[in-house]
Amino acid sequence: MLIDAWELPLDQKDNHSFLRPLALPEGSALAGSFHHLIEHTFLHFAKGGRNDKQTEQLRHHLHLILLNLCSAMYQRNWLCIAGDSNEFTVGKGNHWLNSMELGYRTTYSVLDFLKQQKLVEFKRGIKSKANPMQNHFYPKPDLIDMIGDYFADLAQPIEGPYVIINDPEDEWSHPQALDGRPEQAEMTEINEFLKDHSWACKAPVVLTYKRNPSEGGRLYTPFLRLPDKSLRIRINTLIDGEPIAEVDFSANHLRLNLALNGGGDAGEDPYSVIGKDAGQDRDVAKIFMTVALGAASEGAAKNSCRLRHGIYSNVFEPLLDSTRRLYPKLQLFSGWAPYGQNLDGKIIKDVMLEGAREGIVALPIHDAVAVQQKHIEWAKKQMLASWDKVTETRGLARVKVDLP
Repeated sequence: MLIDAWELPLDQKDNHSFLRPLALPEGSALAGSFHHLIEHTFLHFAKGGRNDKQTEQLRHHLHLILLNLCSAMYQRNWLCIAGDSNEFTVGKGNHWLNSMELGYRTTYSVLDFLKQQKLVEFKRGIKSKANPMQNHFYPKPDLIDMIGDYFADLAQPIEGPYVIINDPEDEWSHPQALDGRPEQAEMTEINEFLKDHSWACKAPVVLTYKRNPSEGGRLYTPFLRLPDKSLRIRINTLIDGEPIAEVDFSANHLRLNLALNGGGDAGEDPYSVIGKDAGQDRDVAKIFMTVALGAASEGAAKNSCRLRHGIYSNVFEPLLDSTRRLYPKLQLFSGWAPYGQNLDGKIIKDVMLEGAREGIVALPIHDAVAVQQKHIEWAKKQMLASWDKVTETRGLARVKVDLP
């Protein structure tokens, strides 16, 4: 299916993955097959005149790079790998590259071999003072055919840190800035529970802030990046060998914004209500609302709607008029999205924490969770309860269920 739909991902931030310490767990039915692939399809031809120690290093690098390419292709991401040898310097370079014991020369020996065999697409990175150069790699169909079957068993060790700030402000930049905060203990409890369970792209669940603990705060794990629109991959994966469902909040940021500004219940489908009133369909109303809640000003929202979505003033203005008339307490054009994401994270974290305490795996997907289908009713009730708890309101949220 992936080969039939093969195309290069867009080269944008959301479509970039980086090397992670992926492995096939001990006892995996596919581990032996992957070892055979490494030894007889790649290592036999790539090792050249290397001695035993150098060959073992090459084997280690092949293992990590091929598993990361497997993960990247299912997430429809470019695999980004540092092109600066200084990033691989032990003790001074990139923490993750050092922790995986990757060396520049051996890494690029593997990548050059894959390029020579025409198994990967390659895009040279751009040098920048602010960020190290990252070269981009994506598997071609022949490589996808070789490594695609290993995806289901891919796993990353469940290890901290479980709470990070991506671009910390000065007061949050020192290593102990987050020590003692309750979310540290909560995320540790969640991840400790998840260690004994299995799911696609198994990896830690990390609470990620932007500049400080009031900005951002969504939960991230590679599972949520699996395709689920043009290719319905994520919804067709398993948790502990059983089929899953996704339970999702409906019009969540609109409802959160309205609830916290004293606006009451938004009804069953506010996007349809706004769209009908303005003479537009639901999808257009949803795009407008997403932009209006995230933009810092009305002018910025108009520009974004026009340039990115083809929504011009003759559509924008009626949608704005309808929204203000139907939901006058809704706070638009205030750059509210990071605050909404912070609330998303708190709500979903609470759902996961309650699940862990009841022995139920709930995996985060922004403002939704994936659970085994036998736990759908539990998830619906718990999501509504957690929403009420975080917002200190009652009965204003709605959820919907997506099945394979």
